[in-house]
Amino acid sequence: MNPAHIYVGIDVAKDRLDVAQRPGTGAWWVTNDDQGIADLVARLKALRPALVALEATGGIELPLVGALAVAKAAPWRSGGVNGYTWPAQARK
Repeated sequence: MNPAHIYVGIDVAKDRLDVAQRPGTGAWWVTNDDQGIADLVARLKALRPALVALEATGGIELPLVGALAVAKAAPWRSGGVNGYTWPAQARK
């Protein structure tokens, strides 16, 4: 599938990250720890989605946000009033 048409949403919780991919029925979860985040980032790098959206959850999301930024795995957007953005140009 063309990466330009793949979108990923991540529900951030204290113990796990629930992930959904569209189009398709891809849904999975990883633990919200160093290993789970590393596994998720690796999978996202292979998937090359057009956008990853995740919620801002009072700081629980920060390790994932940092890992996505360092790996440049995908452009992402975090919801909430003080959401973060990483423009697509940053991947180049």
